[in-house]
Amino acid sequence: MIAGARIQVDENKEHPMDFVLWKGAKPGEPSWESPWGPGRPGWHIECTAMSLEYLGEQLDIHGGGQDLVFPHHENEIAQSECYTGAKPFSRYWMHNGLLQLGSDKMSKSLGNLVSVVEALERYSPDAIRLYFLSSHYRSPLAYSDRSLERVRRALIPGNGAGAEVEADTHRVRFAAAMDDDLNTPQAVAALFDLARDINRGRDAGQSVGSGQAALRELGAVLGTDFRGPPGSRGRPRRDSIHRPAGIGAHRTAGRPPVRPGRPDPGRPRRAGREP
Repeated sequence: MIAGARIQVDENKEHPMDFVLWKGAKPGEPSWESPWGPGRPGWHIECTAMSLEYLGEQLDIHGGGQDLVFPHHENEIAQSECYTGAKPFSRYWMHNGLLQLGSDKMSKSLGNLVSVVEALERYSPDAIRLYFLSSHYRSPLAYSDRSLERVRRALIPGNGAGAEVEADTHRVRFAAAMDDDLNTPQAVAALFDLARDINRGRDAGQSVGSGQAALRELGAVLGTDFRGPPGSRGRPRRDSIHRPAGIGAHRTAGRPPVRPGRPDPGRPRRAGREP
């Protein structure tokens, strides 16, 4: 990076690459007292604090969208490693591609969200799950009803299928794909090929058994069991999503009260690193 190449360097910074750790209070915003005056943690500190509190000084895997690589994750790395002295902050980074609607990324700020609840009105959980897995996690994915409908139809042969077929080849393909940077598109292809062979074997009069067991065993790795009704198109809308009892109280209890004039008892805690 070249300081000042795109925007004018802030003269208040000691170094052009410095970023905000503590933001000064603005009218109407929550704030805490600090040695630097009333304010609140910067955006990057929020993630570092949660990571250090719940995961420790070093992470095995840190995920996030590709749009967070810079500056968010870069800054998480800098502040976390400086605070703890432990390097690397995260051993592995997995940055996922963005879900798109047309040419734009799907986001709340753009007002083009399709919620999971809305999608479940039209498609089964298995169809939605396999639709996402049909694209590599690092690749962008364009949401479309046409693509989801194609996955829904492809699921139909797998339901109720289960003939004695050779499943070992599909197992090897599935495992190799998952070992290759979680190559879920190839893993899903192996499942659909297995489902196809199961149905061909069933039509040929072969006995039901190991093929179906293998399909469900491998599908469970991806969170699907292929037990939904054939051609399932989703489920009725629910006005509220079930949450485990007490989760709201737990969240509230974990959030310190905002009281002007009193310091925040918490300390900075943890976040991530780039390869």
